[in-house]
Amino acid sequence: MKKCFLILLIILTFVNICFCENVKYIKLHKGPSHISLFQNKVLIGWRSNIYPYQMFDTCFAIYDGIKWIYYRYEDILTMFEDTNFIKQNKDLWPFVWCFDTKGNIWGVMGTLGTAVFKFDGSKISTYNIYLSWDFQDTFYFGVDLYHTRAIIVDKYDTPWIVVNKYGLKDDLYKFENGIFKRVLAYSYPGNAKAATLGLAVDSKNNLWHFFVDTINVFYTWGGHYRKIGVRGLFEDLIRLTNITISKFDIKYFLDNNSNIIIHDDKSWYKDTSYRSNFLCVDSSGNLWIKSLANGYLCKRTPTGEWTEYWLPNPPDSIGQLPGIGIIEADYQGRLWLVRGNYLVIFDPNDVDAVEAEIIEGLPDVWVRKLYPNPATEFARLEFFLDTDVSEQFTAGLYNYFGYKVMDLKPYFSYEPKSASGVIQFPVRGIPPGLYFVTLSAGNSHYARKLIIAE
Repeated sequence: MKKCFLILLIILTFVNICFCENVKYIKLHKGPSHISLFQNKVLIGWRSNIYPYQMFDTCFAIYDGIKWIYYRYEDILTMFEDTNFIKQNKDLWPFVWCFDTKGNIWGVMGTLGTAVFKFDGSKISTYNIYLSWDFQDTFYFGVDLYHTRAIIVDKYDTPWIVVNKYGLKDDLYKFENGIFKRVLAYSYPGNAKAATLGLAVDSKNNLWHFFVDTINVFYTWGGHYRKIGVRGLFEDLIRLTNITISKFDIKYFLDNNSNIIIHDDKSWYKDTSYRSNFLCVDSSGNLWIKSLANGYLCKRTPTGEWTEYWLPNPPDSIGQLPGIGIIEADYQGRLWLVRGNYLVIFDPNDVDAVEAEIIEGLPDVWVRKLYPNPATEFARLEFFLDTDVSEQFTAGLYNYFGYKVMDLKPYFSYEPKSASGVIQFPVRGIPPGLYFVTLSAGNSHYARKLIIAE
């Protein structure tokens, strides 16, 4: 059957420009590499290198609009419920994360191997472990998902994973009957690392996946899929680099020239009004991008009208901030963006609201562990401390009535590379009862209960 495409080149556009002040900046210690949204929660994650000590010590954090819940690498290892081997292995470092429809977090960890996990807020269940090289003969179940570049969970809570082998091979895995099965394998003589952003689910729960110049659509009903070739569809179109799908099932892609390619299941369009490297759609079906030309945030309605939004810098910034990176939209239509070391919240429905403001981000100091508790001989405190405020750090032990029992600063040791602090102090001789360990640095104050027993 001969396939026909209606191809239109959009040239004339009408652009509105808004200079916005209703922007909130959440200052972080390091700009995140992942954002995932679920109802009123935002999950931000930091992708690590192979060596954990070179990176910021937090793996991911959840923000509900009021407070942060943050998880460090060692916290994650201790929550694995079914495999002691994982808890002892220091070579599994998180790659990617996302929410499912119930608010659980699915993630992939690995350096010398991979582990796929689901986190329900209290425990971590493991669904795939594969340890490579020297560890391969020691312990594994599942398949090799090393070099995982993307994970998505569809509307039926089925995880899909893209594994990219050195930019030349792209494998797609689907979770079925308790294991991950490879459903597609491609090899290509060029660089295909753009597959990182090549997964999306439409309103019918069909999965759209592209590899370089080929789109694969996996249909929920019938279990079949089809291929769509896009090379040569437009002049200079060689490969795709990103995909997002609106609630109207309009598919938006970015091509190798950062142009916007649009597909409505009947026709293909190319919009050259703006070039971008990140895009998303909101709950109203609008497309959002960051313009490569002027750095503005740009909205395209389903009918093709464009509006530019200029976002001011946060009040405490020095010099020009980096451009906008990742863009995601929540169910209320708000935009969540990464801009340097800031997480930005922007509500386009209220452009005349308030001036840009800083709201509390990850604290400058927070406790990861305090043990043993109750304590009889000694207590050990492990915590994160931002290097920028480490010289302002104070710590003390207080009784129930608020009187200071001990200055803990003399017992303080610090590792700047991982921003990790440790205080191990004696409690023998202190009357048994309820006490509070307090930490302060910068604008953050932290207290943790400690019971001293006989």
